[in-house]
Amino acid sequence: MAGVAAATSAGVKGYSQVKNIVENQRLKKNEIGEVKQNQYIDIKKQKNLLDSQLATRRARLGAMGIASSGGSNAAVQNKTINDAYEGIGNRQTADAKKISSIRKKRNDEAEDMYIESAQKILSSGAQII
Repeated sequence: MAGVAAATSAGVKGYSQVKNIVENQRLKKNEIGEVKQNQYIDIKKQKNLLDSQLATRRARLGAMGIASSGGSNAAVQNKTINDAYEGIGNRQTADAKKISSIRKKRNDEAEDMYIESAQKILSSGAQII
């Protein structure tokens, strides 16, 4: 009977560990989703701000009677656009690194929990069938 009790106890502990692993995986997946959602929102805001700045610049130049396709103005607009997209690219790179770090941590934690669960089951003396 003691063997059955030990096996049942080990089974409950193992189930609890697996449940914790699954919950941890879900939380990390949600965290990755939040990073991606925030990234999308920030990029959308930056693009909207860029569009607004360029429209304002074109309107000012138009009010002065200057064509917005003129040389130095076009260079300024191109620099503004390039700077904005460089900022977006930097943000995407930083977010990709953060997501990679979250995934690695999630996988490492899961592996540690699997090993710990297996060690508990084996050390309880339960026989594995």
